[in-house]
Amino acid sequence: MIGASATDVIGKIISIIGLTCIIRRSYPELKVRFTRDINLEWIRLVLKIGVPVMALGLTNGFASLAQLRIINLLGIVAATAYSIGFVIMDIVDGALWGLSGE
Repeated sequence: MIGASATDVIGKIISIIGLTCIIRRSYPELKVRFTRDINLEWIRLVLKIGVPVMALGLTNGFASLAQLRIINLLGIVAATAYSIGFVIMDIVDGALWGLSGE
C-alpha cells in the first residue's frame, strides 16, 4: 500500500510542476508561488469549491467498491456485463474528470 501511495504523491508532484511550467510559459504575467496571505474568505471559497469535488470523489470510490462486491456475489454473467459497463463508465469518467487520472 505504501508503494501505491508513494506513486500517487509523486504523480501529483509531477503534475503540479508540469502545470506550473505551462502556466509560466503561457501566461508570464501570472505568478505561481506559495503565500501566507490566507484569510477566512479564501478558506470559505476553497471549501465551497473543494467539498463538492471531494464528495464526488468519495461517492465515486464507494460506488466502485459496491459494484465490485455485487460482481463477486453474482458471478460470470454479472462480470461480463460489468466489463462492458466499465468501458462505458471509463469514457464518461474521462469526460467528467478532464481525461486525467484520479
